[in-house]
Amino acid sequence: MDEGAHLLKDLDIETAAEALSELEPEKQAEIINAIEPEKVADIIEEMPPDDAADVLGDLPVEKAKEILEHIEKEEAEDIQELLLHKEDTAGGVMTNEFIAYRQDINVQHAIEMFKRDAEEIETVYYIYIIDDQEKLVGVTSLRELLLANPFTKLSEIMTTKIITVTPDEDVKVISEMLSKYNLVALPVVDDEGYLLGIVTVDDILDIIEQEATDDILKVAGASEIKYGKIEDANPIEVVKSRIPWLLLCLLGGLISSLVIGKFQPTLASVVVLVSFIPVIMGMAGNAGLQVSTTMVRSIALNSIHNFWKYLSKELLSGLIIALVAGIIIALAALILKGMPILGLVVGLSMFLSITSSTILAILTPMIAHKIGIDPAVTAGPFVTVFNDILGLTIYFTVATLFLKFLI
Repeated sequence: MDEGAHLLKDLDIETAAEALSELEPEKQAEIINAIEPEKVADIIEEMPPDDAADVLGDLPVEKAKEILEHIEKEEAEDIQELLLHKEDTAGGVMTNEFIAYRQDINVQHAIEMFKRDAEEIETVYYIYIIDDQEKLVGVTSLRELLLANPFTKLSEIMTTKIITVTPDEDVKVISEMLSKYNLVALPVVDDEGYLLGIVTVDDILDIIEQEATDDILKVAGASEIKYGKIEDANPIEVVKSRIPWLLLCLLGGLISSLVIGKFQPTLASVVVLVSFIPVIMGMAGNAGLQVSTTMVRSIALNSIHNFWKYLSKELLSGLIIALVAGIIIALAALILKGMPILGLVVGLSMFLSITSSTILAILTPMIAHKIGIDPAVTAGPFVTVFNDILGLTIYFTVATLFLKFLI
C-alpha cells in the first residue's frame, strides 16, 4: 500500500482525486493513512462534495476530523452537511453542488451565469428555480433554457410540478422514482421546501449495484464477504461466511436421510422408487428457488403493490408448472418402467412437491420481511433444505398410500 500512497503523491491533484474516488473504501482508507493530512485535504478538496463525503465517511472519526481541519471552511461545511445523513438515503448520496437561479431573471441572464457556474459543477442536468427565500419553486431543462426567448423570465418557462424527495428517503425508492418518471436527477428538499441538494442517477447506481450483489450473495449463502470481492477476502472470512449455510444444508440432509429411513419398508417393497428421488427433489428445489428469488427481488424493489394478486398469479403459475411436470414424469415412468400406478405415484408426487415448494417459496420471504428478517437470507439454502425434506415426505407418503397397487 506504500506504493499506492507514493503513486498518489506523484500524481497531480485532479488525477489523484479521480484515482482515489475509484478505489474500494478499504483501500482508500489504507492509502489515506499513509499520506500526510495536508496532501489528503488537497485531494479531497478536488472531489465533488458527495464523493468527498463518501471517502471521509469510511474513515475513523478522528482521522476524518483531522483532514477536514485542513480543508477550506466553506467546502468543509458542505462535506460535513452530507456526512450527517445515512449513506443509503437521499441525503447520504446527494450532492450540494447544483445550479439554481431566481425565478425573476430572464433567460439571457441565466445562460450567461450558467456558462460561468457550470465550470465548477460536476454534473448539470437541470436548472432549478428558486424564489426570493431560496425555496424551490420550479425546474427547467437545459434544452428548454436554450430554446426559450432570451428576454423571457425563468418563471415563465419553468415546470412547477416538481418531483422531489426528502433527505431521509431510501435510495431504492429514489431509484424507482428516477425510472418511473424518466429522470436523471431529483432535487432534495427539506420540510419547508428549501433546496438542499440533488441526487443524480449515477449517485445511486453503485449503491443499487452493491445491494443487488448483496442479495445474490445472500441467496447463495455467502453474504458476509466484504464488498463481494473474493480475491480480496481472507480464506477464513470466506469460510465463516459460507459454512453456517452449508451446515444448515448438512442438517437438512440428515433429516432427509431420517425421512428415507422411516419409509424404508416402502423402498424395500418397491426399489424402483429410488430412481425417481433425484428428479422430484431437483424439480421441486429449482421451482422453489425461482419463485423465492423473484419474490426477494420484488420485495427489494418494493414492487409488490397488491400482495394477494401477486400471490394468486405465482400460485397459478406454480400449479401449471407442477401439472405439466407431473404429467411428463408420469408418462416417463410409464414408458420406462411399464407401470401405470408408478407413473401415477411419481406424477402426483411431482405435482404436490412443486406446488408445496411454490407456496413455501412465496410465504417464507414474505414472512421474513414482515418480522424484520432480510428475505434474501431465507431464499437460498433455507428454502432449499425445507423443500427437500417436504418433497421426500410427500413422495414416500404417496408411494405408501399406493403401495399395495405397486407390489
